[in-house]
Amino acid sequence: PFTFKGVSLPSTTMRFGKLVSAGRVNQARGMSTLDRGVIVAASRTPIGAFSGVLASKSAPYLAGRCIDACIKQASAQGQFNASDVQELFVGSVLSAGMGQAPASQAAIEGNLPWTTVTTAVGSAACTPNSNTC
Repeated sequence: PFTFKGVSLPSTTMRFGKLVSAGRVNQARGMSTLDRGVIVAASRTPIGAFSGVLASKSAPYLAGRCIDACIKQASAQGQFNASDVQELFVGSVLSAGMGQAPASQAAIEGNLPWTTVTTAVGSAACTPNSNTC
């Protein structure tokens, strides 16, 4: 297990979920030196229909709602708060029409600090050798 702020957490990975990183971020260069992440909460968007009630909402807005829900879940359990998130990875298969930096938009919508390093992962399928999936 991995201990974060006195809470013992399993060091497992999962495809969907909110990751809290256990390392440092070189923010001057925007490069990650993180070596491990842990899942502390999970959330997902509702499944919508074509031209349905979610059509007016952007993907970064919906991702932000998921991020905010995960932060609230983990905060309620006393594990951490938004300022503890050092790095955010956001999957985006079809990024057309989202504007610039959809991962940063999602972080802002999710009430993460402006100092959070964000990465958009644009892949329809992850391979076993992929570092970000």
